[in-house]
Amino acid sequence: MNTTPDGPGLQEFARDGGERVIASVRRRTRTDRVPGSVLIAVAAWLLALIGGGALFVSFSAQYAYIVAARRQDADE
Repeated sequence: MNTTPDGPGLQEFARDGGERVIASVRRRTRTDRVPGSVLIAVAAWLLALIGGGALFVSFSAQYAYIVAARRQDADE
């Protein structure tokens, strides 16, 4: 097993119990998220909500136009 740290700024040191640790490395657990992932998820849901609202308004306007066009007088 290679314990030499790779990359700039990584420093290896030993704790009191003899455990070797590399500093500047964050270990992830299952609950950790990638930074910004919640913001991206919320933004995606908001965009989907806006898209749904725009679709509803568009269909409502088209329906109102069709109803108004059908009720015109036949004299014209």
